Amino acid sequence: MGRLSDITLADAHAHAHAHAPAPLADTGSEAQARRSVWDRLRGPTAMLIQAIDTFVTLLVIAVLLGVGGAALPNLWGWRSYIVMTGSMKPTISVGSVVVAEPVSLDQLRPEDIITFSRAEEPDVIITHRIYAVVTFAGSTQLTTKGDANDVPDSWYVGEDDRVERVVYHAPLIGHLIQFSSAPQVRALLMLGALLYMIAHLVKRWRGSG
Repeated sequence: MGRLSDITLADAHAHAHAHAPAPLADTGSEAQARRSVWDRLRGPTAMLIQAIDTFVTLLVIAVLLGVGGAALPNLWGWRSYIVMTGSMKPTISVGSVVVAEPVSLDQLRPEDIITFSRAEEPDVIITHRIYAVVTFAGSTQLTTKGDANDVPDSWYVGEDDRVERVVYHAPLIGHLIQFSSAPQVRALLMLGALLYMIAHLVKRWRGSG
C-alpha cells in the first residue's frame, strides 16, 4: 500500500510538472519583433527624414540669399533694387537685383547704367543706361534709355534728381528676396522646423530601440 501511494504521488508530481505554465516574459523575442518592425520602416523613415532635411536646408539657403542680397550692400553705403520690368533686357532681366552707389552727375559717362528717381516722381525708381550727357545753362543733365527700348526716354535726369551708378547686378536674387519675404514662406519655415524636429525625434527613438 505504501508503494502504491508513493507511485501515485510521484505520478501526480510529474503530471503537475508536465502542465506547468511557460515563462510569461521573453524579452529577447519582443526586442527582436520590435526590431523587425523598425527594419520594415527603416527605408521609408530614412527617406522621409532625408527629404525633410533637404527641404529645410534649401528653404534656409533661399531665405539667407534673399536677406543677404538685400542687406549686405548697405554696409558699404550702397543700395539694392529689384528689377520689376524688362526694359533693360537682355543685360538685366526681370527678377534681378541691381546694387548701386551714390554718385554726382559729373562722375557719370555715356553707357554707364544708373538707377534714378526723378524729383517729379520720387517713388518711381528706374534703372536705365545713360544715352548722352548734355549741358544746359551750365548744369549737367542726362538722357537715358533702356536697352530693350527703341528710343531714349522722354525726360532728362538732372541735379535735383537722385542718381546712383549700378555697381553690379545679379540675376534671380530679386525673386529670392520676394520669395523670402512672403507670409507663406514664413509659414513654410515654421512648418519645416516643426517637421525637422519631429523627424529627428523619431530617428533618435528608433535608434534607442
